Amino acid sequence: MWRDVFAALAAAGGPPAEVLIDSTHVKAHRSAAGGKGGLDDAIINYDQALTKYPNMAASLFGRAVAWARKGDKAKSDADIAAAIKINPDVRTEFENCGIKL
Repeated sequence: MWRDVFAALAAAGGPPAEVLIDSTHVKAHRSAAGGKGGLDDAIINYDQALTKYPNMAASLFGRAVAWARKGDKAKSDADIAAAIKINPDVRTEFENCGIKL
């Protein structure tokens, strides 16, 4: 899965260079995918990542997925709208990696 995520980032011109050495986004995605900490930790990690990089569509969309899986449609919808405003292709990029709402 991560190979697909990194390929999508590279195809889109990639994230800012400082993000490449910051693991905050990776921790959030890992937690959301069922890794250590689960959805609550994923949301906390996405919040931390978005504090550092508020225009990262992937983090907004990832948090939207976590909110949706927790059953909070309003928060999920708000994050989806914000992510799509930054990157209109973000939903497709996640779906190409097998992550669907």
